[in-house]
Amino acid sequence: MKNVKINYSFALLVERLKELGLEQSILDERQIENLPFDKGAYLLLLNLLHPVTFSTKSLYKIDFPPSWYIYAGSAYGLGGVRARLLHHCNRNKKIHWHIDQLSVFADTFAMIFFGDNECRLLRILEKSKDFRFPLKGFGSTDCQSCASHLLRWVPTVAGAGGFEPPNAGIKSRCLRPLGYAPK
Repeated sequence: MKNVKINYSFALLVERLKELGLEQSILDERQIENLPFDKGAYLLLLNLLHPVTFSTKSLYKIDFPPSWYIYAGSAYGLGGVRARLLHHCNRNKKIHWHIDQLSVFADTFAMIFFGDNECRLLRILEKSKDFRFPLKGFGSTDCQSCASHLLRWVPTVAGAGGFEPPNAGIKSRCLRPLGYAPK
């Protein structure tokens, strides 16, 4: 999170989230350290400045192009949202969840929704034409209702990068077929 440049696309993303009714404060790592240990849901706003290759234990690989991504998660265990977000914002962490493979390379910010549910937050974003699922099953292996818990922001407004078709720039390669594919 050092040397982060808040750019025009970030301002547009935050504005779009507000238009969708997601009007929480955007927090960085320093602000997260001061949070209570309450439980709830969160959105991670991840800015990938360079391509990142995500791989699974089953030898499936997908290249994520530079873009803004939003990951929806929840923390109802010990330490609550504070502990989970501190983990996500730490670039020197042990890789535990799918999102860790992206967050170690991203400038990461968070929005917290205490007492809420990440699937409800995803449904709000999914209804918008500005967010797409880049990879089925990403971060949602324990969820029965969501295609993925990761979305890619592909703004449709003029001046914000223009319209981008689904999976534009996403390249996948499967070394062993397993049914895990970009949506």
